[in-house]
Amino acid sequence: MKRYLTLLPAALLLLGAGCQPSNIVWQRRYDSGKEDFGRALAADGNDIVVGGSWRDTTRDQTVIDWQILKYDAKGNLLWRRFYDSGKPDWLSDLVIDRQHYITAVGWAAAEDSDSTRLLLVKFSPQGEVVWDRQLAFGLSTQGQALALEPSGNVVVCGSSFSGLDWADDNLLLADFAPDGSLLRCDTFDFGADEAGQDVAVDRLGNLVVTGGQVPLPDSQDFEATADLLVVKLNPEHKVIWRRVYDSGDDDLTGSVALDSFGNSYVAVSLVTEEGSGARLLEYGPRGDLLIDKQYTGQFNASCLAIAVDRAGAVLGCGAAGPDNTQHFLGFRFENGWFSDFLSPRGYRHGVNDLANALVLDRDNDIILTGVSDPGIDPDILTLKLHNVAPAAPAADRKKP
Repeated sequence: MKRYLTLLPAALLLLGAGCQPSNIVWQRRYDSGKEDFGRALAADGNDIVVGGSWRDTTRDQTVIDWQILKYDAKGNLLWRRFYDSGKPDWLSDLVIDRQHYITAVGWAAAEDSDSTRLLLVKFSPQGEVVWDRQLAFGLSTQGQALALEPSGNVVVCGSSFSGLDWADDNLLLADFAPDGSLLRCDTFDFGADEAGQDVAVDRLGNLVVTGGQVPLPDSQDFEATADLLVVKLNPEHKVIWRRVYDSGDDDLTGSVALDSFGNSYVAVSLVTEEGSGARLLEYGPRGDLLIDKQYTGQFNASCLAIAVDRAGAVLGCGAAGPDNTQHFLGFRFENGWFSDFLSPRGYRHGVNDLANALVLDRDNDIILTGVSDPGIDPDILTLKLHNVAPAAPAADRKKP
């Protein structure tokens, strides 16, 4: 993602300045002096935790470690912590429990550097490591997302590669106790190449997992595209229902969120010959597809994270705009139509910006984090915005 630009055009600077929404409470740009990537977010009512990666390419060998930032509600940086397993490490998601402990998941390179291990680390409220676990389920394992269960346990979703078939990854689900002990681990093979990307838990402990699915090379489906996989499971990891969504193009999942009625909202990023696009799906508690709607507010949009606010509105974030000059995308879906909470045309703070995660704080306000590349090296950009539904002309309201 590194761009080698030494001078920003004046027009671009004016565009970025003119695109700052009026509902921003605060914005924080974090630059360690190296390459910084914001990937995950969590809020516990008092503080905000940003997780991501830190990369140093100036050494003989590239160094990649975890990086965690903690802000208070006013955007003051409380502390920064690095985590290094001794190998390249990638952080993908994190959560905060009721005792304000932070659990983060991702993966680390194995000893041979040709495979990966699931990496799970618990941090104290002060950012000290309480315990860490590296687990290999098969030849290569990656942890992509995690969620807190009603019991206090943590469920992790991701992928596991057995090595028996070079292109056959399986969806992985693993439950961990608060002390880090592994309670159960299951892999799921639905006859394709599957990977879990996000997981949500309802009040009964049922899981909804989203991921990708690609037919295997021996399927003879030479025109196959990547499809969206949505699976609902009970707390014992027994499948309740499974759905595969295929728009006809490559469908890449970004996030899943549940509302208070048990409906599952799934963000889908499509890759087409014309560029990328974003769709929002809603599945009922029994797996019925209730909504399938295309976001058309901005050009070349992709949605990477969603959440449901207290009013039941679905909020999504990602990026939009031409390749290499994208800006933060933030949209709202409510009462059957889309609007943008980042307006008038998103939010740009560098040359190329990408919003990777979204959460709601105790005041129902919106927190975003992601990557902002000013043309020298990428930084972590975090925003807090008032969650106020913007007014939109009736002509712009897209009916379902």
